[in-house]
Amino acid sequence: IVLAIREDGIAKGSARSYGGYSVLDALHESKQFLKGYGGHKFAAGLSLDPNDVDAFAAHYDQMIAAAKPLDDSGKSLKVEGYIEPEALTPKAIEELEKLAPYGPGNPEPIFGVKAGVNQQSVLKGRHLKLKLSGQSRGFLLEGIWFNAAERLEYTLLVEKSAKTHNPCLFAGIPELNRFMGRSSPTLRIKTASELA
Repeated sequence: IVLAIREDGIAKGSARSYGGYSVLDALHESKQFLKGYGGHKFAAGLSLDPNDVDAFAAHYDQMIAAAKPLDDSGKSLKVEGYIEPEALTPKAIEELEKLAPYGPGNPEPIFGVKAGVNQQSVLKGRHLKLKLSGQSRGFLLEGIWFNAAERLEYTLLVEKSAKTHNPCLFAGIPELNRFMGRSSPTLRIKTASELA
């Protein structure tokens, strides 16, 4: 939530969701501190007395901490298409980035990528960082799979692919990892499955 105090003395601002939590539900639970609020689950506006900001922030934080992410169970991912890892060049990903900004009416494009695992490592005990290759084993695509190291079925899938060199079908969002002046194509993995 970002707030600014206007000239009329009202604190007004907007809230954005992260991780699938409903900001509108948390605002509704904290409405006793608000002069007004509205929007939808992923983005909302609010206004309140500046003297109530601290009490509101503490209560809102408790409501978000107690909330559960919106349930996506049983929903399948919508895949835009299937591509080879080699197709995820910086230029191709820059073209995809022109479709932003993303949100409920314009979701991030997810692609299916058939690739094998060449290297794997665990980041912060929770995330999997992978080097993926397609038919051209000389090209390695970086993959990042948040929270996958906490799921046994995902770690077993990755380990099996790394040992047998059998490809898997990864579904993820292509993006450019920009770091220290360099851009490298990356697949932000959402899920994966073993190929028959």
